[in-house]
Amino acid sequence: MIPTPLDLALHEAGGLKAQEKEMLSQHIQTLEAFEVCTLGEAEVLIGRRLGRVKWAPLLWIETARKSLWLLTRPGWGALLWGQAEYPAQLSVLSDAPYILYWRGSLPNWNQVFVGMVGTRTPMEDTKRRARDLALGFAERGVVVVSGLARGIDAWSHVGALDGGGTTLGVLPCPIDQIYPKSHGGLVKRILAQGGTLLSEYAPGGTVRTFQFPQRNRIISGLCRGVILVEAPQRSGANLTMNWALEQGRDAFVLGSSAHPLRSAGNLKLAQEGATVIYKAQDVLDNWILAEHEVRYA
Repeated sequence: MIPTPLDLALHEAGGLKAQEKEMLSQHIQTLEAFEVCTLGEAEVLIGRRLGRVKWAPLLWIETARKSLWLLTRPGWGALLWGQAEYPAQLSVLSDAPYILYWRGSLPNWNQVFVGMVGTRTPMEDTKRRARDLALGFAERGVVVVSGLARGIDAWSHVGALDGGGTTLGVLPCPIDQIYPKSHGGLVKRILAQGGTLLSEYAPGGTVRTFQFPQRNRIISGLCRGVILVEAPQRSGANLTMNWALEQGRDAFVLGSSAHPLRSAGNLKLAQEGATVIYKAQDVLDNWILAEHEVRYA
């Protein structure tokens, strides 16, 4: 089911939560009504002040109309917060996207998803370890989620594909683009093997710096747990791990790195209580043990 043009337009409104956009959709109901809706009227409808939010319904409506033609093509679509097709594990988050654009084949959201993140410049042996770890998850029916970036992200996707599984890439750019462009071949392989691309950004837009850290909350939000494969002390991958902890997801780090400076982020996270793992089965055993403890507590 494709969201309505009004829903697509409301999604573009910054500073509002998904629940508030749904409230507006229930009161406004048509594009014509949204076009003339003022910021003050929107504040009354949602019950709070929006401060310095840029209010531009005409611009958002134009973006929605441009998106519609693409969403009618096979293998393209959008998921609306609150609908049954929207991933439940993401919908409960306070900052869940109102719209999730997708390409490929929608997964069964009841499957087990695991996130894999790390540096864009890994050592050769770490690339192999990332690939082998993802391959192990794929062979056990776990869907690997990452951000399609260079380095660990890419090798995680490759490993899942090599293991005969599907993988999900969360984009930091509009859904009709690929970032980085050099991963066009990887994207074709992901889609050909039944995988999925997700983005909260409408087609036709531009890539902006703030979108990269924002993308990370979706990676962790979709997953039961997230693994830091390799990252230095300061890395965007560490932001994903922070999101995971804030969202109540399990945090894992890949152990035994031969490059202590390049894996300083792993060491710090392990010292703070993250579980150290070496292979995919370690993660699954951890989850089995956790379920056993809950069941018999």
